Amino acid sequence: MTFDKFIILDYVNKKSLKLEFSNTQNLIVGKRNKIGKSSIVKSLFYTLGYNNGSSMPDGWIYNNMKFKLFFTNNGESSYIIRHQDLFYVEGSEKPLDEKEYRYWFQNLLGIDYRLKLSREKEIQNANEYKIYASAVIMPFYIDQDISWRGTPYKSEVMGMYGQSSY
Repeated sequence: MTFDKFIILDYVNKKSLKLEFSNTQNLIVGKRNKIGKSSIVKSLFYTLGYNNGSSMPDGWIYNNMKFKLFFTNNGESSYIIRHQDLFYVEGSEKPLDEKEYRYWFQNLLGIDYRLKLSREKEIQNANEYKIYASAVIMPFYIDQDISWRGTPYKSEVMGMYGQSSY
């Protein structure tokens, strides 16, 4: 998956940002701190389904924003729009909730990650045990704001499955 273009629309404050990416490497740089570099990276992960809203910078009210990511995957162009807890994806007539989005996202990436079940549970619906998009992309998420304090990344993602699930 390569990112082509990213649009952030703050519809309350009537502001927007449009970024276009190279199909090779991209660097997000700035001449000083606190100008939005981390906010862009965190917004990209948020758009992909990572639940990092609690770590968004002060003043970055993501619930007042819509995020649209244009990408290319296996030669096919597509998009993901995220607004709050809903995902709008190409090919779906209705918005997807987080549960529906996890199926779509894993299918897009050609993966099938599931939770390991405890012995006492029987599989009635195998899809119920697919992990959420947050857990799929968690290994790639590094919050450098927290990393400066000595922790590579901090995630509440794994806690969502309970103790017996990981």
